[in-house]
Amino acid sequence: METTITIKQATLEDYDTIRELLYATAGWLKSKGLTQWADLPTGARDHRIEAKILSGDTYLFYKGETLAGTITLQTLPEEWDLNLWTGVKEDLEAAIYVHRIATHREFAGQGLGQRMLDWAIPFGKKAGKTWIRLDCVGDNLALNAFYHRCGFTYLGESESGFSLYEKPI
Repeated sequence: METTITIKQATLEDYDTIRELLYATAGWLKSKGLTQWADLPTGARDHRIEAKILSGDTYLFYKGETLAGTITLQTLPEEWDLNLWTGVKEDLEAAIYVHRIATHREFAGQGLGQRMLDWAIPFGKKAGKTWIRLDCVGDNLALNAFYHRCGFTYLGESESGFSLYEKPI
């Protein structure tokens, strides 16, 4: 992949583009027989997408004029994170939490996902965090393997079936 990637914080003007990318990613996951993000194309999470844009937590990675990927980085745990991580880790506010990371299929396999996660590390450091944490559906073997390759440590599976990962910042 060409190294020129532009990163910008999302605004509400980007909402439709982000939603389209996330819906397309959910459709691709479904085509692979995976249940991750299965409810996303129903609109069930549209309010969360908008809320994370409004809170300044969503970032866009462009190659030229094309949206190549998106990532949401929360500096504080929310209800989802609290439900998954409580009992696993006690230092919940010491981490940034990665959500809704997606790569446009045109850029798949070109290292963009790794670049987004690598970019999150200095972001977290600047926010005074010591960990970067994320989760994914436990039966998404390819995504679990990807997080291992990116240097994340597998901490186990939540009661709800999500794999939990963290990496020091």
